[in-house]
Amino acid sequence: MTDEAHPPVSLGDVLKREHGEIMEVRKRRLANFNPGSMRPRAAAPARSVAEGAPPSGGMSDLEMHDPDWVHVIEKAHEANFVGLAFSGGGIRSATFNLGVLQALADLKLLCRIDYLSTVSGGGYIGSWLVAWTQRLGSFARLEEQISAHRVHLKDDKEQPPVRFLRVFSNYLTPKIGFFSGDTWAMIAIYLRNLLLNLTTVLALLATFLLLPSVAKAWACTALACPQVGYGLAAMGLAPLSVAFLMILVNMGFLSAPKMKQSPRFTEQRCILLLVSAPLFGAAVAAALWLTKRSPFLLGKSPLALTSDEVFPYENSVLIGAIGYCVIWGLARLGEVIYGKQMSAAKKNVATVISKRPRFRDGWMIEAGASVCAGALAGWLFALLSGLPFFHGVAAALTVGVPLVVAVFLIAGVLQIGLMGVIFRDWKREWRGRLGGWLLLFAIVWLALFWLALFFPSFIRHDALVSAAWKTLAAKYLTPAWILSTSATVFAGNSKASLKPD
Repeated sequence: MTDEAHPPVSLGDVLKREHGEIMEVRKRRLANFNPGSMRPRAAAPARSVAEGAPPSGGMSDLEMHDPDWVHVIEKAHEANFVGLAFSGGGIRSATFNLGVLQALADLKLLCRIDYLSTVSGGGYIGSWLVAWTQRLGSFARLEEQISAHRVHLKDDKEQPPVRFLRVFSNYLTPKIGFFSGDTWAMIAIYLRNLLLNLTTVLALLATFLLLPSVAKAWACTALACPQVGYGLAAMGLAPLSVAFLMILVNMGFLSAPKMKQSPRFTEQRCILLLVSAPLFGAAVAAALWLTKRSPFLLGKSPLALTSDEVFPYENSVLIGAIGYCVIWGLARLGEVIYGKQMSAAKKNVATVISKRPRFRDGWMIEAGASVCAGALAGWLFALLSGLPFFHGVAAALTVGVPLVVAVFLIAGVLQIGLMGVIFRDWKREWRGRLGGWLLLFAIVWLALFWLALFFPSFIRHDALVSAAWKTLAAKYLTPAWILSTSATVFAGNSKASLKPD
């Protein structure tokens, strides 16, 4: 809401006023200097044209509504304005920027600076420069006195303001010495900040490392229930159906005419929440289901299992093909219903309907690809059931879940490859990005669970690794940390900064 008493000021007015102030300061600053000749108008650099802007013959919206802006920019180029920017970085930045000012003064170029922009440590030296200029009352005297050239210095001594900077540049510990309060205050501040930062980081890391242990405890409790297999099957199929539905709804949106505003379910965070998370939940349920059926938990040898306890390949292939097709078919039905609703909301309905025959012509190819992908997933699932990773809850959660995710990815790759040209490039790119996220999550999951569930025993029980770790920590890591920290502290408190060259 605009304040009537203080209406907004255009950019052209702001730049015009700033241009006038710079010209006035330049006039005062160069009172005792020869400013030289102005750059001719024809030599002014051409204005850059942004992407999507009209060609040089046309005018942008800003030029049409604020012509003063263009005029002021051209006058700034003609005046040959020069700006100097000092970046941040604490006392190191201020020291470096002091050298820049002295070098410009030696070259008689400091008087040419029209605009000074500073931040953080650069602001420290910038405010010092402005204060000294105000005290001297003449920029010509400042350029002469700030120079580092020995010929310009009387009695080979630096000016008091420069000397003051060098003496008090060690602002953390102005008075150094073992019995100095500044030294011990710096040590106390350093230890306080170090402990606070380490406590925060370690608490956050410990929280993440506790999650795998909580998941393991929950899984052991759940697997102790006699009828947990049906619950795990439901827990796997339900999120898998949600993920497939959201995949196909996004595919349908990619095939529809472009909308002015994309629906929320197409945003990356929604895709991660409604596609990646359900797929990972299904992978966890599948890994625990395989663990429940493993010979280790059944208390039998793999060769002593009955026909009811064996998970044969032919059954897994059939179940995988049927289950994949049913889930994909239900999700495809949801995509069709959503596509009709979205088509009815569009004015160009004919464009949407004209694309439907391509789906009817290719439904057999899509169904066949789904059957093959499901059969492959079932066969790989049966193959995983014989691996030793599922003989324990910890191993199943650590390695089994990423392996089940890999089965999902391989099945998806086969389905996309078999569908061929009816699966468009933009859909392939979308599925490729989803596969990349799943692969990243699987790697992070594997690393987190391995560190939490296996790394402590790996270090504790392996004698060779334990001895190597103790040797590395005692002989190299700890001394290196102590030496680097001590060198940093002593370098910061060096007395060399108090002695000018």
